[in-house]
Amino acid sequence: MATELTGTTALDQCLNNLRDIYFKMMEPPGLRKYFYDEVPCPEAEIERDRVLLLAETLADVLETGLMTTRRIPDTESVGDWRDYCLFIRRHSPVVRDLLVEHPAWWPELRQLEEDECPALEPSSAPSPDDINA
Repeated sequence: MATELTGTTALDQCLNNLRDIYFKMMEPPGLRKYFYDEVPCPEAEIERDRVLLLAETLADVLETGLMTTRRIPDTESVGDWRDYCLFIRRHSPVVRDLLVEHPAWWPELRQLEEDECPALEPSSAPSPDDINA
C-alpha cells in the first residue's frame, strides 16, 4: 500500500510538471508543433532557445516518469507512460536530437527499445538516398 501511494504521488508530480510544460508551449503559441508534429528545431535564435529549453524540460519529465513507473510498478501506468514517451520520440526531432547530443542525461528515455521508435540520429544528418544521389 505504501509503495502504491509513493508511486502515485511521484507520478502525479510528473503529470503536474507535464501540464506546466503544456502551458509553456502556449506562451507564445505555436511551440507544440516541435514536439508533436515532426517539425525540426527552428533556426531563429530566440525561438530556438525557447524550443530547446522546453525540450530539455520535457525530457526531464519523461525521464522521471519512466524511472518512477519502472521502480514502482504499482502505479499501473508503466505502459501508458512508455507509450507517451515513444510518441514524443517518434514525433519530436528536437527531443531526438537532444538524446543524441547528451546520451547520459536521459538514459531511460534513450534506452526505449529501438524496434519501438526511430534510431537516434541527428535530424539534420543526410539520408543514405541524399548521399548516393
